[in-house]
Amino acid sequence: QELAKLNIKSISQLSNSNALEEVSVVGVISQLKERPLKGKNGRWAIALLENSESTLEVLCFSKAYDEAQSILKSQEPVLITGKILLDDSDDETISAKPKLRLVSAKLLDDECLSYIKSVDILLPLDFAKESVHNLQKIIQSYTGSKPVSLVIKQPDVKVVITLDKQYFINPSHDFLEEIGRAHV
Repeated sequence: QELAKLNIKSISQLSNSNALEEVSVVGVISQLKERPLKGKNGRWAIALLENSESTLEVLCFSKAYDEAQSILKSQEPVLITGKILLDDSDDETISAKPKLRLVSAKLLDDECLSYIKSVDILLPLDFAKESVHNLQKIIQSYTGSKPVSLVIKQPDVKVVITLDKQYFINPSHDFLEEIGRAHV
C-alpha cells in the first residue's frame, strides 16, 4: 500500500502518460554509458533500465547523475523516479517510445525498508541470558525512531514486550544480518 503512493508504473504504462509527468519505475540497470559534458567538467549518462517486461532508456543529466551514480552502478534492483520524455514522431502510426529524465534513484531494498513502521523480534523459547545481552548490544547499535517489540510464542500463548524508546531502531540490512547471526 505504501509503495503504491510512489506512483510506480510498469514500463508499458509509460506510453500512456503525459510528457514531463513524474513517475517511478522498478528494474535493474543493465547498461550505463557515461558521457563527458561539453565544455564543462562533469559527466552525464544514458542508463538502460530493464525488468521482466521491457527496457527503458533513462537520461541522467549531470547533477542527478552525480547524486545517483553509485546506485546506478550497483547492479541491484532500483527504484528510478524521473520525468517522462516522449519522442516526437512525424509518423503517427508509430507510437512514441518514452524515456525518463532521472530525478532520483534508490535501491529498492532500501526504499522498502523505509516503510517499516515497527520491528517485532521473535525470540525462541530457549533464549539464553547471554543472548539477551548480545541482542541489547545489536539493538543499541542501530538507534533510531522505529519501535521494537520482543515476541515469545507458544502454541497456546503469545507474549509481546514493547521496548522503551531508548531501544528504538532504524532497521537496515546490516541490522537484519546481525539479528540473524545472533540466532534470534
